[in-house]
Amino acid sequence: MQKKLVLAIKQKDFQSFDTLINRSLIRALFPPYNLEYLKLNRYLLEDNKGKIDQQFDLLLRASKKSQKEDIFLKAFEYYAFNQNKKKASKYFEELQKLKNPKITKYVNLIYDVFVLNQSNHIEELEKDFENVSQDQKRFYAQLLYVQYKNINNELKQNYYKEFLKASYEHC
Repeated sequence: MQKKLVLAIKQKDFQSFDTLINRSLIRALFPPYNLEYLKLNRYLLEDNKGKIDQQFDLLLRASKKSQKEDIFLKAFEYYAFNQNKKKASKYFEELQKLKNPKITKYVNLIYDVFVLNQSNHIEELEKDFENVSQDQKRFYAQLLYVQYKNINNELKQNYYKEFLKASYEHC
């Protein structure tokens, strides 16, 4: 059953997913939090902004303390990457309160680039660019692209835009 749910999400077969997740057998087999988390992923793939907002709120009310960090991070990333500065800032503050050094640097980087529109991470990202994995390079390229866009450096902006385009064509 779990495989069917995940497959429906991967294939973006939202109708099948909705049918499966509402079955009483599924609700009996899986913890409610896990089902709601799957629904969140479904809404994210569908880009259903209203449902995404509702799901984040529901998950935060229903989650245990240990699960909140994951939800805060997922919400922060979603809102930061979608330029919703108010909501991104809200979740940024929640993440800062948790004082987890493993995610603080990452969260600060995302916040600076996508929420504050700063370009203060160019040097460090370019320095490390050649020494990271291909997936990490894509992430760095996206961050560099946005920062160069923020400072209107079209030459570098186009370089990273083309890098991203080429790297996704080879996937």
